[in-house]
Parts: sequence; structure tokens; C-alpha cells
Amino acid sequence: MKKILFLLVAFLSTGTLFAQKISPYLIGTNAWQPPWHSGSQMNNLWGELKDAGFQMVRIGGNGAQNSSDYTNERIGQLVDSLRAIGVEPLVQVPHTFTASQTTTLITYLNGTLGLGVKFWGVGNEPNLDNDWSDPIPVSQVATYIKTISSALKAYDPSIKVQGPDCAWLDGNYNNPLFVNSGTNNVAGKDANGNYYIDIYAWHKYGIKGASDIEGDVNSAISMIDKINENRPESPMTWAIGEINSHWDNSMVGEDQKVWSFRSGQAFAELYDMAMRKGGFTICPWSIFEGGGNRGNGDLGLFDLVNGELKARSSYYHTLMLGQNMRTNYLTNSDNSANVYVCAMGDSTGSSIMIMNKSTSKTYDYSLSLNGVYAEGKELTIKVEAGIEKVLDGNLDPVSTKMMVFDGEGKLTKRYTYSKVDANNMSAPTMELFTGTSGNSGSLEFSAPVKNGRYEETDTVFVALNVASADGIESVTLYLNSQLLSVDDEAPYEWGTRAADSTLINLPIGEYELMAVAKTNAGDSISSSMNFLVAEPFVLPVVAFTSPENGAVYKAGVNLKVTNVIATHPSEISNVKLYLNGSLVRQENIAPYDWGLDGQNDTKLENLKAGTYELKALATANSGEQNEALIQIVVEQNVKVDEWNEGGYKVFPNPVQSILFVEQLNPISRIELLNCSGSIVNSVFNEERSSCSINMDSYPDGLYFLRITDVQKSMVLKILKQVK
Repeated sequence: MKKILFLLVAFLSTGTLFAQKISPYLIGTNAWQPPWHSGSQMNNLWGELKDAGFQMVRIGGNGAQNSSDYTNERIGQLVDSLRAIGVEPLVQVPHTFTASQTTTLITYLNGTLGLGVKFWGVGNEPNLDNDWSDPIPVSQVATYIKTISSALKAYDPSIKVQGPDCAWLDGNYNNPLFVNSGTNNVAGKDANGNYYIDIYAWHKYGIKGASDIEGDVNSAISMIDKINENRPESPMTWAIGEINSHWDNSMVGEDQKVWSFRSGQAFAELYDMAMRKGGFTICPWSIFEGGGNRGNGDLGLFDLVNGELKARSSYYHTLMLGQNMRTNYLTNSDNSANVYVCAMGDSTGSSIMIMNKSTSKTYDYSLSLNGVYAEGKELTIKVEAGIEKVLDGNLDPVSTKMMVFDGEGKLTKRYTYSKVDANNMSAPTMELFTGTSGNSGSLEFSAPVKNGRYEETDTVFVALNVASADGIESVTLYLNSQLLSVDDEAPYEWGTRAADSTLINLPIGEYELMAVAKTNAGDSISSSMNFLVAEPFVLPVVAFTSPENGAVYKAGVNLKVTNVIATHPSEISNVKLYLNGSLVRQENIAPYDWGLDGQNDTKLENLKAGTYELKALATANSGEQNEALIQIVVEQNVKVDEWNEGGYKVFPNPVQSILFVEQLNPISRIELLNCSGSIVNSVFNEERSSCSINMDSYPDGLYFLRITDVQKSMVLKILKQVK
């Protein structure tokens, strides 16, 4: 039986916050959707996960409770893929597993395949269970934790087990499982002397930042510290198994939606809090979900736009931390409630992220690395890095800077990222610095647009903003590592001169521009950016046939959407129908119909009065997407043959053919208007107090009847409905 030698190091201690070690598994996420699921993009994202420096990926969640979907073989393949990019997996065991099934799973992964999985989870969200409505009793939770954990550690006592992964920090489960004595307590050891739980974990959704969960973390640490009094040789630690700004984007404002810039800053705050408080791992949910289409249930790190994956702010904030991890957390403080700072350091240098959450305030700042506030700037930040270094800079509203220093305090790398970048689906700007003067300066591309897309006939215009206190000697521009130009004076622009012909009519492909500025002091600043030259987009053609835009129905209607048109040269992959932003269902083959008998489209049934937006989103096999939008009106059922408050009698309403109008006073004029406000019929009648209008030739829908008599004018709603 193969054993894994694993030492849980000092970061597991939760009580020590000075010189706090950072867990080497801190930067985590959840492996959803797995590669074998329809719509998954995971096999296209291994490189992005590696580049961002992810350290832990949890193979878990409600879906992973299903062992017929998450087979041992599939889990093994997923673990192997994660290991190939240097990421440690955490494998969730379904709570329904027996000891025998658990042994079979770990023997297959760690024995047969030799994968050596170190970290394991036991069950998922027992206080909700899989159907989100029927919590598992505490006694059963205790039983399956003991059964599964004991089976895992009977195979290898050195592995670490995480649980119970409740949907929130739930005292109804924590107290009997970890605080109270009795048969349900799982804080202790099994008959073989192995602890049941090594990593206490729970989930949290609905946050704007670290402050929304810090109270929960403090409560968990307090509980764990008491437990660890009785297990000093193997202290328990804590983790967040799932977390995100919300589980339903329709329930929060724009700045809290999963794809927002602010959501990315919230991710960075969470990682910072876990660094400060000795967290083992933070695993937001999830890598890619909901087609990357910004729907209510899209909780992923990436958009999918016309077949192209675009990273969100949550990914890029993770990347800025993950690419520059250090061993220890560095204590820091600042003088603004709008600013959040995360700082790490070790003998190789320090990494410091500064986030401005204000929507209007620009800050001039001083960053001190010696733990003492510098003077002279509105925003002052001090970091206890033990280095006599002060760096000045500015911070735009709703933006983030990440600065990386070497062991002597010299700035070697700087990222700049803003809400504008996130809205444009662009990456942070990264600058690299070399030299000894210490006057870092700056270099950024003002054109072209980061990750921009061009066609073969376009000219790529390049412009740089370059500055240094020492002055600029020259700027060199490279395209795909090939020298394009060396300029020794501003403006630093290319693409408008005859000598810049290389930037005209570029063939289809991916390109990297790199600029290197040499200062008069001999230092250099470099920055790069990517763009794409591609064929013009051919978007799918998509249109509604029935219902038509503006169609009117009675309250209680079971809506039928039929024969949606969707075409593309590469053929159509699928068409999704949304009602007021909520997905009704995806159709994968024509005819594209919804609401027909047997289709069980409950969101289209028994509609209440109101205005509804229907959206058909067509996706081509080549990835391009296009949508069609229409509105329909569902009216309250109108009572027939009733006098209105103005003394008119209009009947029948709804009308199929002849509409009758009666009034006590003589009628001067009657006008029938369509829903666009255009007059479609007029009747002038000064002698009689009644008249009629033939509606046979008018299409079904909502109309307005304007009646004018000698005393007043009134407008009534009329519904033409033959069906």
C-alpha cells in the first residue's frame, strides 16, 4: 500500500498573525464545469489556470455527489490534468459512499494510478443537500464523516480531510459536530488514532468584500483554537470551499455581479484575509459556468464571446496575486477607507497590491516599505517589509495596482488594471523594470486596444506614453520579437509613416507588441500587449417568427414560441431562449420551439399581466453568437359591457370584429391608434351618441381609442384578439 509522506507546516496554526506564513495552497478554485460536461471549456483553460498561479482546485460541489457522473476514471483524468499544470487537487467523496466505496476510490487514484492525492473532502452542503430543500440530519453527517474519513486514513494516515462544507457557517451543525461532546462530535480521532477532520470548511455566497465574511472567519478560528488545545501535534485549520459575490446575478447590483471589476477586487480581499488569518485555501466557485454568457447562474472566471474566452476581473486579480506569491504576509495599513492593501514578502522581495474602490477619487500616494508613514501625499501606505524604500504614484478611481519589488526594494514589475479594462475585457497592463537608479518611470500603450481584433486590411496604429524622472534616451518597438523601430524622441507613435509598412495588411494571426524604453540613467522599462488579426466576424442570423414584436396576450396565457429562425455558414450549435433575462431552455436542433405540449417550459406558462422581453441567443458551431429581442404584452382580462368612469360604453372588449361605442353626449370624433401611436381609423360624428368601427382588417394586438365629445376627450385601451 503506497503511503504519502506529507508534513502540514506552520501555516496551519490559526492563532499566530505576526509573521504569518501563507499557505502554499491558498489560491484556489472549483473544477466546474468538468471536461466531460456539455458546454465545458476546461480543456481550453489549462494554460490560463497555470499562468494565473492557481495552487488548489477542488473537485467537488453538488454535481460531484453523483458518482455515476463523477466516475473514478473521470476523476483520475481530471487529477492528472491538474497535476500537469502544477495544481494540487482536492477530491470530494460523495456523502453516500460506504467505507468500501471510499477505499476503492482512493486505492484507484493513489494506488493504481499513483496520483498521490493529498487532500480530500467529505460531502457537500449537508444543510441544503442536493435538492436544496432537505437538510441531512446532523447525526447522519457525523456518521458519513466518520465512515469516509476513517476509510481514507486507513489507506493513508498522512492525507488531510476537509469538511463538512456547509452552505454557510451553520451553528446548528458546528456545535454538535465540533463543540459539544457526544456521539456526533467529529473533532477527535477514530479507533485507529486518526483525526476525522483536518481542515474545517464552509461556503459563503453574497459578498461585496472581505468584511462580509471576516466575522464568520473569526468565529471559525475561535472554535478551531479551542479544538487545537487538545490536538497540538496536528492542528486543525480552516478553508472556504465555495465563495462568490452571489449565486444569482439578478439579485445584486452591477458592481456585485460576478463579472464586475469590483467582484475581482473582492476576490483579492478574500485571499488577503486568508493570508492574514492563516487560511488553508480559498476556492471561489467556479472556473467556467453558464456558457460564460453573463446569465443569472454564470459564476465563472471567463466570458465566452463569439467563441473566444475572455478573462474577467476575478481571474486577473487572482493572476496578479498568484504570479507573485511570497512566503509571508506583511502587516500593512493606510489612511483611507476607500483603499485596500494586500502585502506579501520574503527574502526574495515583496509583492504589494493596492486597490482603490472609490468611483470618483483619484489618489496621489506614498508607499513606504519600512513600516513608517511617509509625508506629503494624500494617501499614505506603510508596509512592514523592513526596507528603507518609499515609492510615489497615483491611483485612478476603481482601479488596482500590483507592484513587485526585489529583495533590495527595487521595483521590478508593475501591473495596472481598471474598471475600464474590465469593461473592455482587456488584461492588466504590465511593466517590467531593470537597472539600478531606482527611478522607475512608466511605459504604457495608449494604442492599440489591449487584446484588440483587427482585419487583414487594417492598419495597426501604435502609440506609447513614456515617462521617467531621468529622461528617455530611446524607445524600441518589437512585433513578435522582431525589431520594428528605434525612436529617440516623442511622440512615440507608429503606423502613420511610410516606414511603418510592417503594421499595414498584417496576415491573420496572433501578435505581441513589446516596447522597451531606455532612460538617460541607463535603466530600462518594458511593457507588452497582444492583439489579433482575424477574418471578419460572421454572426448568426436569428429572428423570431411567432410571437411577433408587440404581440398582446391575456393574463394566464401559456406562451408558445415557435419557428425561431437561426442560420450560420458553420451551422447552428444551439439556440437559448430567455424570458426577462432568465433562461427558459436550450434547443440544440431545429425547429427551435418552446412552450409546446410535452416540452415542460414552465417559465412560459400562466404568465401574469406585464411586459416581457424575449431573447433568442444563437451560437454557431464556430463560436460566434447573435441575439434577437422582442417584447410582448400580457394584459389583464378586460371586463366587457361596462361603463367607464367617463361615461362611455365600449364593447365588446376584447373585440374580434365590430367595436361599438356609446356615450350620453353627442360624439365629435373617434380615433383608433395602434400601439406605435399612429392613427389607423377616424370617425367624425357630431349628431349621434353612438357609432361603430370594423376591426376585421386590423391585426391582433393592443390599440388605443381616443373619444372626443363636446365636454372632454378620453383614451381607452382596446384589445383586438381573434384567437
